Amino acid sequence: MRRVLAIALSVLAVTLFAVTPVLAAPPKIVFNGQWEEGLNIGSSCVYGTAPANAQLHLVWRNAGGLAKANTYISSSAYGSWQYCSTDGATLASGDLLKATVGSYTRKFVVPLLTIRVDRVADEFRGRAPAGSAVTLWYVYTGCCPDYVQHEDLVADAEGKWLFTNYDYPVNRYEGRIEWRNSQGDVVSAFDTAPSVRVVIGRSTLLGTTHLDGKPVKVVLRDGVTDAWKAVAKTSTVDEYGYFSAVFRNSAGQPVNVTPGDRVVGVSLASDMHFVVGDIEASADVATDTVSGQCGNRPGEEMSIYRSGNQIGYTAFLETDAEGNFSVWFGDEGSIGYDPANIRHGDKIEVVCSTVHGDEIVKRFVIP
Repeated sequence: MRRVLAIALSVLAVTLFAVTPVLAAPPKIVFNGQWEEGLNIGSSCVYGTAPANAQLHLVWRNAGGLAKANTYISSSAYGSWQYCSTDGATLASGDLLKATVGSYTRKFVVPLLTIRVDRVADEFRGRAPAGSAVTLWYVYTGCCPDYVQHEDLVADAEGKWLFTNYDYPVNRYEGRIEWRNSQGDVVSAFDTAPSVRVVIGRSTLLGTTHLDGKPVKVVLRDGVTDAWKAVAKTSTVDEYGYFSAVFRNSAGQPVNVTPGDRVVGVSLASDMHFVVGDIEASADVATDTVSGQCGNRPGEEMSIYRSGNQIGYTAFLETDAEGNFSVWFGDEGSIGYDPANIRHGDKIEVVCSTVHGDEIVKRFVIP
């Protein structure tokens, strides 16, 4: 009896194994972005990985179901793929990404993820899925921005995260918040602290602003009467928040910035209002030394130009309590410093800063 039972069980086991199909693992599709930065909120491109040399069907819709893309893509020999919109569509929280390879489909909803570099409160803050881990990457945009710092944070129960930079001003910083899930998907968002650069004797305004889609508006006023002189406006901001504009009067004519003018850009940052202090500089060509005064403001940087080409530079324009500076350009070159043999006819560009990180520039020709 035991022998018969054993044979019967053996036959049953063979039968079960014979009819049980071997299920192949589904192809792995991950929305993990480019250069480890993930899918970037506000970008016109979406990225991912899939099986190598695969035909992938991508459907990209907004939170309301409206299609942003419906296309076929071939992954590379390494499995990477990308699609960039040609009609201005950009990635936003709530978007649905659906990628299909063969009979397998992977769906992914872009989470709510935001970042704000707040130069007024001197903090980085934003939103992320409640209770999730995020990483903040931030870098100073002044000299030598090759040292990127990071902080590992956790969003609270309301989906908020916050990092104060140890009470150090963030008015010259860029930041990127990064979120990852257990499946390997990566999403990031970027922001930069608002700032402007004005040039004495010129009408051009350069600067950075938040990536919130709001148009730029900076007003130029008379420093004595507070009368309106001109306004610089633009809605064209690149993907990193940089812009340029021109101060124009009510007739549309360019208006040059002069010492004593007030610059007001409170729509960019509530503390963006400053008086354009004059800058002084002179050069001793025999000793390759440039000395001057930043108008009781901190120094920022200085460049020497010849025939339109930069031949000398310092990112360390140190000033004393009265704003005085003196730079010798005959030293050995180093990070943030290039020496120069100064000549008559060269042009000096001096950049001084305000307490909130905005910049004032003046250019001189060495007689």
